Amino acid sequence: MPRPKGSRQVLDVRNRALDAALDLYSAEGRSGLQMRRIAAELGCAVGTLYQHFAGKAELERALVSYAFQRFLARVMPVAMDAAPGRARLQAVARAYVDFARQYPREFRLVFLAPIEVDPTLPPDPQPAGDTDTAMQMGAAVAHECLAEQGVTPPPDRMLVLAQTLWAGLHGVAALVATLDHDPDIVWAPLDARIDAMVEVLYRGLPAAV
Repeated sequence: MPRPKGSRQVLDVRNRALDAALDLYSAEGRSGLQMRRIAAELGCAVGTLYQHFAGKAELERALVSYAFQRFLARVMPVAMDAAPGRARLQAVARAYVDFARQYPREFRLVFLAPIEVDPTLPPDPQPAGDTDTAMQMGAAVAHECLAEQGVTPPPDRMLVLAQTLWAGLHGVAALVATLDHDPDIVWAPLDARIDAMVEVLYRGLPAAV
């Protein structure tokens, strides 16, 4: 009689399937996300995948969640551990860009070429993460940076300030993920680009209040 699979083994198969799906999506886009091809990459029967994903739509949603979870796991602990204000902004900037550099597949999937998830699917048993928490963290960083400079922002400006920080950091990270190895572009050192963006955002926040 076959031994029942433990939760760790089940999770391993699921994560390996999502890694294979990420490779296919990165190489071929959405058309590459075929259950049979993923099963072939894993060396398992296609029926094994259907034990984890009811179909392609659920696989796509799980893939988006998987990539976003990696992003949050990389950035949020750094944000929580850093000193407040400019130091936290600097730490988040480096973590954001490091994620784009070290996990370009996941970065592109989450931010540059997202999959439109089927809205008719039932609730996700493993949701991607709380995007509101990430935005609240951005607002807190903006508030801390302003407080360090003696500025008290009105509450109704915090959302746009948080999104402005996001836009600036995302710009640096997106260029790293897409064009950092372009032979036709002479890039300044990455640390210098990050530091310059942090300076622009930090010094520019008071003018945006």
